[in-house]
Amino acid sequence: MNMENEWLNNIKTLRERAGLSQNDMAEKLNISQSAYSKLEKGITRMNEFYLHKLPEILGCTLFEIVGESYFKNYHVQDLPEKSIAEENETMYYRNDLRLKLLEQENHLLKKALEDKDEIIRLLKESKKD
Repeated sequence: MNMENEWLNNIKTLRERAGLSQNDMAEKLNISQSAYSKLEKGITRMNEFYLHKLPEILGCTLFEIVGESYFKNYHVQDLPEKSIAEENETMYYRNDLRLKLLEQENHLLKKALEDKDEIIRLLKESKKD
């Protein structure tokens, strides 16, 4: 299964797990049900806006959407021949997603540190009592 197909399957699975229909998703994205269906089937390419909004709507992380094949080695020579512009667009798209994943991971790690600090503070307070 190629990387984009994995994303599309993950989106559909996460949508169904959240109990949302394609029409529900379309409403939340302010697009028609037909336009959403094309996104989920891969007929229309996912852009940054949708990849930013989907985790919020589905109650998941971007990592859950892109899946593990996103992190496997990527070799340009394994791709069908493309123009330099198409290869650059593909690389930009992937790098942008990597950046978003790192930002989300950074946010989660900061939250974990805040939670840890709060737990330590509460434990210290309970020892004083």
